[in-house]
Amino acid sequence: ERAGECSERSEQVLREAGVQGGPAWAKLRYQQSSLYWQQGRYEDANVAAQEALSLFEEQAHRLLIIVTFLALLELIRIKLVRVFQGEVFGPILVTRAFSPITGEEPESL
Repeated sequence: ERAGECSERSEQVLREAGVQGGPAWAKLRYQQSSLYWQQGRYEDANVAAQEALSLFEEQAHRLLIIVTFLALLELIRIKLVRVFQGEVFGPILVTRAFSPITGEEPESL
């Protein structure tokens, strides 16, 4: 019973804080699914577990985007890719640098 009260209070705190999703909600839904399972509320447990999984997947997707962006910045820094944008807010073209960009002319073959 105490666990249920803590779960309800956690939901209230997240809503009041304006937290819409992410790992906090995912963890809460995961804990609720365990609580429901212990109470024999198997369908509710399944729904809560699916919500937790969905929230964790959203977070993983966001992390993948961040890591990819940081990797791209590193490739730009070490001059393995070239980046071009023709206009403000236009598409950004990323191409492989076939020779290191050093400011010097590439050696002829």
